[in-house]
This record gives sequence, structure tokens and C-alpha cells, in this order.
Amino acid sequence: MKYRMASYELYALAVAAFIVDHVGLYMYDDNLWFRVFRMFALVWFIPAGYNAGRKTDLWMWQCAILLAVAGAITGFGVFPLSAVATIIFTRYVIDPLAEWSLGSRFRFWVLNIGFILVMKQTDEIMEYGTIALMIALAGWLLKNRDRAAGIVDLRLYFGFVTTIFLLFTAHTFPFNPVQWAIVVSTTAATAVLMYHFRALLLETIRRRKADAVSRACRWIGHNTLQLYTAQLLLLQGMYYF
Repeated sequence: MKYRMASYELYALAVAAFIVDHVGLYMYDDNLWFRVFRMFALVWFIPAGYNAGRKTDLWMWQCAILLAVAGAITGFGVFPLSAVATIIFTRYVIDPLAEWSLGSRFRFWVLNIGFILVMKQTDEIMEYGTIALMIALAGWLLKNRDRAAGIVDLRLYFGFVTTIFLLFTAHTFPFNPVQWAIVVSTTAATAVLMYHFRALLLETIRRRKADAVSRACRWIGHNTLQLYTAQLLLLQGMYYF
């Protein structure tokens, strides 16, 4: 029987990836092998666009504020704001931005060019900056693919966004060729999986009975941002004290 991945399994893998990444950031900042798993950004921001109608919860604001306060106390700084804050911002703005961009192909590409031009500056304000909005826009288009059909080819846009994200990563990290091969291959594989996000969600619904590992992955998948916040607070505390 062909194995099908559920969305919560991909989320659990992303959690493992960002824990390794952050251990490298705070404990082994001179070892880029810890930083090669960059694909989890796609796992966070594509659903933010796909589920654009969902409101932010109080706990999300609490996580964002906690991380900003911790950054101020430990000396890591308030800015850039955490990825949690970026997700909150994305949920509020992606729907009107996407609606405006579908007015014409000209509008669509003007918006994307604008995102690219201010990517570096916005990344200094909040993590990932406008690349997060581009990734979320891909998720929004995935959910509304019928409306987007006359404006942009969704497969090409996924490839375009993934390429821009990889260029953004290359600008940020001086990976060697082997590390870069890992970054590209895992990010590309994740982009393909996220292009079939609806299938991941359907597989999650289909699995009503689950073993202990699946239940653990499901719990992790439902608490990703809380885990993201907790491990960052722990690592910053360890580094500071």
C-alpha cells in the first residue's frame, strides 16, 4: 500500500528541523550543519495563507510578546520580531493583498516585485519579512486556485517562490556545496508536499485510529507554535545564564 503523509507528520518533522536549527544558532553558531534544514519556513507560511480566514488566537499574541520580552532581557534584541509575530501579521494582511493582486497580472507581479525589493529591510523588522508573505500567497492561491487560474500558473508560482526563498537563504548563510545540496533538495521536496497540502489534510482526517507515534506527531502538529516558543525561551535562557 502506498504511504501517504498526513499534515501533522510534516509539522512534526518541521518542529524537529527548527529545534536542530535553533540549537545551532544558540549553541554552535560556527557550525552551519545545524542550519541546513531551512524548509520548515514553507511549512509555517503556506498554511498561514491557505487558512487566511482563521483569526489569531490570544495564545499566539502571548507567544509573540513573550519572545520579544525575552529578547530584550537576554540582549538578543526585540527585532527582528519572531516568526510567531510574522505569522500573526501574515494572517491579517494576506487576504486583502491576495484579493488586490488578482485584479490583473500586472498587479500580481507588481506586488511580488515589491515584496522582493523590500525583502532584506523587512527581514530586519520581523523574521523572514516579505518572503513570508510570498510563501503565504502561494498557500492562498492553492486554496483559491480556480480564481487564480487566469492570473498565474500555480505550479510555476510555487517554483518561483521556492527559488526566491532559496536565494534569500543563500544570501543569509554561506553554506558549502554539500550543505547547499541538502538545503535545496529538502526545500524542494517540502515545496512539492505543500503543493499537495489538501491531500495532507485529507490524510489527517482519514486517520481516525492512530498508534502511539502517530498520536505523538498529531499532538506536536497541533502545538507547533507553542513548542517553537518554548524551545526558543529555553535556549535563550541557557545561553544567557
